[in-house]
Amino acid sequence: MGALRGAGGTETRCFYCGKMGHWKKDCFKKKSEDAQQSHQNKGGDFTFMANTGRSGQGGSWIIDSGASQHLCGERSQFITYQSTSYQRKFTIADGSKIAAIGIGDVKLRILRGFVMLPKVWHVPEIEGNLLSVSRIIHCGYSLKFKEDQCYVSSGMGQFAIGERRERLYYLKQADSTIERSPRESANLGVITNQVARASMETWHRRLGHRSLNKAAVQYISSHVRQMDILPARESKDQICDMCAKGRQHKESTTGTREKAQEILEVVHSDICGPMRVTTLNGQRYFITFIDRMSGWVGIALLHRKSDAMTAFKRYQSRAEQSSGKKIQALRSDGGGEYTCREFAEHLKLEGIKHIDSPPYNPQQNGLAERMNRTIMETARCLLGDSKLGKEFWGYALVTAIHIHYQLPSRSHDNRSPIEYWTGKVPGIGHLRVFGSTAGVYISKENRQKLDSKAVKCILVGYE
Repeated sequence: MGALRGAGGTETRCFYCGKMGHWKKDCFKKKSEDAQQSHQNKGGDFTFMANTGRSGQGGSWIIDSGASQHLCGERSQFITYQSTSYQRKFTIADGSKIAAIGIGDVKLRILRGFVMLPKVWHVPEIEGNLLSVSRIIHCGYSLKFKEDQCYVSSGMGQFAIGERRERLYYLKQADSTIERSPRESANLGVITNQVARASMETWHRRLGHRSLNKAAVQYISSHVRQMDILPARESKDQICDMCAKGRQHKESTTGTREKAQEILEVVHSDICGPMRVTTLNGQRYFITFIDRMSGWVGIALLHRKSDAMTAFKRYQSRAEQSSGKKIQALRSDGGGEYTCREFAEHLKLEGIKHIDSPPYNPQQNGLAERMNRTIMETARCLLGDSKLGKEFWGYALVTAIHIHYQLPSRSHDNRSPIEYWTGKVPGIGHLRVFGSTAGVYISKENRQKLDSKAVKCILVGYE
């Protein structure tokens, strides 16, 4: 007998799974796989874009009437981010498809303040970024395109949001000659080693979010070189959101201390850690050594607390050689890393007096405690401002101390640590915003004729 053709016949063979007893249209395996494929392609293969941004600038945003979603190629631009369990596909004008791997919110700085873009798709394959006209209109705004400008209208009025460059309209953002946002534009000052004029806000970020009112600017600029500030449009003081998040602390209750009479007369030290996130090299602690007279800070990143003695020996060698003086006293808390026999024998051999604080009295080593707090606050602001991961905290700490070296202090006779140690007034024209895009020159020996002469990097410190 031939195979039965009725539904559910025992001799019916499925041409999809090869099993007997059902047809292809009733195959449970096929239905399950079709449902799974439908979920993976959910929302995909429907967005047509007039331009992928490949010819645009990496940090620029193109106002695109052909894009039905906001698309961004740089992960660093997101302030919130969630990876997707499936790849959402977007079809572009030439018929090819590109995939989005995540979604989140992007906050952009424009000439009139900030604009928040919700539900922006992360598409690594595009070099530029796309603003969807349809998504803007969906949020209750209206757009009007004229010959050289693009205007947005809302209940609060109308203003220019974009400008035409050749055949495309680009979002108007803050002046690209200033490091308005890390990695958003090439940092020409790093590439050319020229002193870059910048706004008060940019200098605030370059100096690790140090307070910069008029009095502070006059004070700092009178004790350093190359602090070239652009004239401000407004004199109104602004509150820095990153400072509010990174520098909150209790008021100090300690009194004054006796001043040192020479460099290395007293060195204060303290260890901080363990950090929840290790550095890129696996360190979890850091130790500082602060000269009481000059405020000069030595720092070392440690894998474990027991590395404290090795770090002190290195600091001692560098400090004594560069200053021509000997460390006379070391002040620390009563931690075991300072009071162990090996450390004590080394201090005795070198003729260094060890002054340790009594238990539960960290304020007696207040200089080191406050310095660690200061550089941690600065590092916290640098990381938050740059949008770099927490694993870069080691670079942020070292950068915070480099900034500290350059700046004068009223508690140190209005001189900077560098001036104490070298006798020279420091120049700060080389400082740039932490996390900015930088171009590093490639020497002739390491490239061929048609190779690029620079490689794109991220600024994470100074030598």
